[in-house]
Amino acid sequence: MDLMIDKFTQCLENAGGFTSTVSSDDIHYNYREINRCCKEKGIEPIDMTIRELNRFIVE
Repeated sequence: MDLMIDKFTQCLENAGGFTSTVSSDDIHYNYREINRCCKEKGIEPIDMTIRELNRFIVE
């Protein structure tokens, strides 16, 4: 089963998709930095991709 998931994940990434592992509910974001980035780009936070949001996770 793991081999099948790995192949599926690789196929999605090759096609430009994004997969994410199961994560906990304890993720915290730096909202001030998200807002600053959105103002610079002229977008709303809802328009950010998961990859963009991952840069703002506070560990």
